[in-house]
Amino acid sequence: MALRFQDYYQTLGVERGASADELKRAYRKLARQWHPDVNKATNADAKFKQINEAYEVLKDAKKRGLYDRLGENWRAGEEFTPPQGAGNFGRGFRGSGAGADASGFSDFFEAFFGGGGAHAAGRSGRRSAGRGAPRPTSAVLPVTVEEVVRGAVREFRLPDDPGASSISLKIQPLSVPGTVLRLAKQGDFDPLTNARSDLLVTLELIEHPRWRPQGDDLVTRVEIAPHEAVLGAKIDLRLVDGQATLSVPPGTQNGARLRLRSQGLPKRGGGRGDLHAEMAIVVPREASERERELYAELAKVSAPIRRGSEG
Repeated sequence: MALRFQDYYQTLGVERGASADELKRAYRKLARQWHPDVNKATNADAKFKQINEAYEVLKDAKKRGLYDRLGENWRAGEEFTPPQGAGNFGRGFRGSGAGADASGFSDFFEAFFGGGGAHAAGRSGRRSAGRGAPRPTSAVLPVTVEEVVRGAVREFRLPDDPGASSISLKIQPLSVPGTVLRLAKQGDFDPLTNARSDLLVTLELIEHPRWRPQGDDLVTRVEIAPHEAVLGAKIDLRLVDGQATLSVPPGTQNGARLRLRSQGLPKRGGGRGDLHAEMAIVVPREASERERELYAELAKVSAPIRRGSEG
């Protein structure tokens, strides 16, 4: 498919060696000039989309490098055929700038940078409403089990705006995973108002080596020795926010679960789920001579186990 080459540097009115700050200044100036809410020219909407498309590519170092290599052999307006596999250049990269709408980007953009679905950097829904109030910026913040239960203060930067100031977010104790927190004026820059939009941050629970979520509950693996499973035992158990003593009853089977109420994840509407301690009977890898003697004596007096394959 033949396309017409688009010179993004020409669109923004900057030199090919322009710095990130020069690109940003040029983009903001042109975006204010051509925003459809301000400029009533018939071509304002198309021009505004071209400006956003150019900035989407040039502000990202990786995409800019790919574009620069592509543009060595063509001039603006010339027809050319994209090289095979070019769409994979932008896998995971879609429109994310103020006022940008990926579905409104050109065939040229889609041919080279349209290889992937939602934006991979942790943001979604980041675009302006077009004509009207800008939509808030959306972001996902990975959080741990400890942070949603105990609370925390997190410092982070938006992945597509590394030059922006660090954002401080307070996570309240017993915050429900999936909660959306709103931070005023901490989102994308809006060139029309010369201000930032609100930022909506979704708390997304990440995997934990000790606690496995199951709905509002948590499951933790507890290793016990064979004699503890047979005779019963008192075991110190680490909780998300403290310690507890776990009573293992005699005859506990491998995989059995003991429940500790209200020690799981925060629940919508208040309270917490439960914590399930899953028993894992662990035999010694290298038994001592005395242990082997005792296991041999035990084997003599133990009742045979009824196997599943036996009648």
